[in-house]
Amino acid sequence: EPNALYGFIDIPFYHSKSRWSWIYGIGLGLAFNFNAYDPDTNPDNGLIGSDKNVYIALTVEGRYQITPHWEAGLGAGFKHFSNGRIQMPNSGINVVPVTFYTAYNFEDTKPIVDKTKIEEFIPFNMISLFGAAGVRNFEYGESSYLKTTLSISALRQFKYKYRYGWGFELFYTGWGSNRVTEDKSDFQKEFSYGFIGNWEWVVSERLYVPLGVG
Repeated sequence: EPNALYGFIDIPFYHSKSRWSWIYGIGLGLAFNFNAYDPDTNPDNGLIGSDKNVYIALTVEGRYQITPHWEAGLGAGFKHFSNGRIQMPNSGINVVPVTFYTAYNFEDTKPIVDKTKIEEFIPFNMISLFGAAGVRNFEYGESSYLKTTLSISALRQFKYKYRYGWGFELFYTGWGSNRVTEDKSDFQKEFSYGFIGNWEWVVSERLYVPLGVG
């Protein structure tokens, strides 16, 4: 019976002259109250090994303005629970729900969108440097090890909201020289690397969501 505390952003992508509007949104936060895996008390849960997990939500909704203040909507979404392999097992839990939305607006006007006032976007290029650090668990009840990543990418922003590009990424996993039994050098046991294709969703000048496949 998990619960979540999360922040979210709802962004309209279509405004009609009628009472209808369409939005897409993303939410990110912390979910808790899981009955996590335990080999003695809960051996049947092979999905989640921790009682607190990351919560990610993606939604698309159609909303209808009932009155100048009340609005209701219906949509669908995708919800994901995972701990990023901080604690095994971590197959993750995915849910595809139907969502119902209602809200009260304290203002009595609907936002007016005038795209003619938006200046034409001038594409530009940029270099992105990204780094992250965490821990990774390989077996339930065993030690967790340092896990880091460092990447550099060349990107081109071609619209206000989107960028694309390619890059190189380097990964490090601690204590690999003692864990890995394959016939490899100590460097290959602890480091891996690859090329990635990037797509970034630019929410604002300072907030964006990077996606990479490689």
